[in-house]
Amino acid sequence: MSSKLFRITELPTGLALGAVRPTADGVEIDWAPDGHRSAYSAHWLTAHRTEAGDDSGDRRAENGKTLCA
Repeated sequence: MSSKLFRITELPTGLALGAVRPTADGVEIDWAPDGHRSAYSAHWLTAHRTEAGDDSGDRRAENGKTLCA
């Protein structure tokens, strides 16, 4: 497994799914426009899934933020 080694501001403009392929243990995704490839295991996908429209478990979403004084 690799680590994120860049800043989010370095992501290409217009980032989108280029291709999605099933693998023996999950999926592999090619990102457009730069061709970066990501692989996600079925275990990882299951552990991180949410129901459509439910962002309560994602701390990056509005429902997961806590305001501090």
